[in-house]
Amino acid sequence: MLALDLALTAATEAAGFSLIDAAHFQRIGLSEADIVAFMLELVGWTGSTSQLEGQRLTVHCAHRPPIDPLQAFVALMPYLPSAIQLFELTGPLRLTGPVAPWRCWATLTGLSKEIAFLEAGQQWSIDEHPYFTPELTVQWLVKNALEAKQLGYPAAVRPLRQLRDMARRVDQTEVARAIEQLITSARS
Repeated sequence: MLALDLALTAATEAAGFSLIDAAHFQRIGLSEADIVAFMLELVGWTGSTSQLEGQRLTVHCAHRPPIDPLQAFVALMPYLPSAIQLFELTGPLRLTGPVAPWRCWATLTGLSKEIAFLEAGQQWSIDEHPYFTPELTVQWLVKNALEAKQLGYPAAVRPLRQLRDMARRVDQTEVARAIEQLITSARS
């Protein structure tokens, strides 16, 4: 039954639309635990075990996942039951963070999606360290602000404002001031 379901799903995606989400799997009789186990296998986390406790999903892997664990989580996230609010991966590494920012990220496009990705990643930790360091965030903000400046007026103003606002939200005051100066410069 599952193989047939996957074949039909692949056919619909080839036609340009998707039928798969957590509700889809529940409609074909998979429990929340089955959905998580199935999706973990698809992203390469073989031999893993998962435990659902209320709003927390804990996954234990005996070995390091074959791809970046955050990338694997992002691939898994649309299929997680909506009740899950916190994800934790344990084993050779520990990845943990809230699910809500990734659900928001999934609905966005363009620069807004990129900004949401960085902000979501900042709320996660890997082996007790921030997944995205403040230094990485500053580099990304500066690079994107300089690229946006090249768009000229008026096209540069909107992305520069988005980047400035992100810098403020992540407590990068100096970067926010510098981007504000780029906005002023772009208008001149």
